[in-house]
Amino acid sequence: MGKELESIVTLNQSRRDFLRLGAALASSAILEPAVLLEAFAQVGTQQTNSQRWDISYLWDSDIDVVLDYKGLVGELLGPSVERDLRVVRRGKLFGLIYDRNGDFISSRRVAAVHDGILRANDFDDGAVTIRDEGYNALFNVSYGLGPNLNELKRRYSLVQARLGPEVGKNLFIEETDSDNYVLVYRRRGDIDSTREVAERHTRILRSTGIFASYTREQNNEVVYGSSSKANEDVEGSPGNTVKPPKRKPESPPEKKPKPIPGRKPAPPREVPQPTSNLESRIESQMEKERKNGRLASDERTAWSVYDFTTGDKLVSVNEDAPMQCASMMKPFVALGIQYLVRERKLSYTREIQKDMGRMIQKSNNAATNRLIARIGGPRALQKILKTKYGDIFQQTSIVESIPRGGATYRNKASAHDYGRFLYALFNGDLPGSAEIRRLMGLPGRDRVYTGAVEVPSGTGVINKTGSTARLCGDMAILYAKGKDGKAYAYTLVGIIEKGRRASNYSSWINSKGNVIRRASNTVYDFMQRRHNLI
Repeated sequence: MGKELESIVTLNQSRRDFLRLGAALASSAILEPAVLLEAFAQVGTQQTNSQRWDISYLWDSDIDVVLDYKGLVGELLGPSVERDLRVVRRGKLFGLIYDRNGDFISSRRVAAVHDGILRANDFDDGAVTIRDEGYNALFNVSYGLGPNLNELKRRYSLVQARLGPEVGKNLFIEETDSDNYVLVYRRRGDIDSTREVAERHTRILRSTGIFASYTREQNNEVVYGSSSKANEDVEGSPGNTVKPPKRKPESPPEKKPKPIPGRKPAPPREVPQPTSNLESRIESQMEKERKNGRLASDERTAWSVYDFTTGDKLVSVNEDAPMQCASMMKPFVALGIQYLVRERKLSYTREIQKDMGRMIQKSNNAATNRLIARIGGPRALQKILKTKYGDIFQQTSIVESIPRGGATYRNKASAHDYGRFLYALFNGDLPGSAEIRRLMGLPGRDRVYTGAVEVPSGTGVINKTGSTARLCGDMAILYAKGKDGKAYAYTLVGIIEKGRRASNYSSWINSKGNVIRRASNTVYDFMQRRHNLI
């Protein structure tokens, strides 16, 4: 890896000069634009504008590291950059680039701005310019293109049934730039091997009339996946909902909206008394993570697991400790919006709907702040949470919008609060519950299903992640499939908080995300034995 990485870095001019210019741009009051352009020209005098240049952010041998990083970079740099982010390959390394195809000086200027933004938000890998050469695009398998989403969903079911585990969690419907939809197996391989896979799939699918081909990875927006299908099955089919609880609720929350038919699980008990050994398994697993160096001495964790089918709290570890929210507070913003809509103090306009989608699926900070402003600011949101839903948000403190750059450390909530929120959301006890569930169920990379190898394809996921250089977390409802054809739902909240900022954000967030994924595997293994899951 070292030699390959060196060869990439050598495609750039002196990184020292580049970082000097990046620092100048980050504090643009220091230098006038003309002075900056002259400095750029001096650094790149031997470069020719006939060459095309992209911007590089990260190179790693593990594609999942790059894919996770891509989401974080896109969230921070905004939709105009996110659309053109590409994962590429050079030898044994995968890279994240902004496919800009610009001239040297303008690309250098943009890269310096990006570097300043990223480093101000603890992204130590930064950004550098790179020639548009020497690396290859990745390719997927395609099974059809067209404007009819329902037709693509029908094809999705056929392809998933015929190809099974081979496509697994990586079968998606994407929306293209031309307002069409395309069904793809996100293989992210080279062109030759992907062509061979497409030919084999065509032979398997021949009787269905579906033909497979290969297509370049275009970073299209995902609108439907295996988890989406599972969510639709549960939401839309009363016969496929969870089994009724075995015990009567002790203190059900206030029920203003009518609950979803067939869902009457017991609420989480305020004094958890785990009915199994799952909590001890999670604690033992965290001890091993520390022993193996995957959890540091200044990192604390919190865990919560609740079984909707039986009404049992299965795990309660540091559950009432307030920890940083990061982006995990964004569903609380969605609740604030839906409360005002229900009270007829706000109209759920198309513009607000789009911002809600950007906030939850893309974790877009600008959209989040616009929605917080519509509520009346952080103090108004906190008042709604505390006065209207104080039984849920007992350790929650929302005191700021997302700061410029995204590093939010002051908002806090506990794993218990997330668990109570997910319970009320699942049971339809919150205004706009169905809409918030829909938003949280939109496809995206997570830490409880994506990369959690023991959690099978077809498991429904409603979740929100949170990521900073001091926090890695995920809160989720998972709909697991039983061998009896029914769905068995449970919550999983996992939080890792660091006492001081991580020195290398990309490697830290990936490492802690994998800790949560391994915990998700453990929880699914337990639930599988408990409910005879697939």
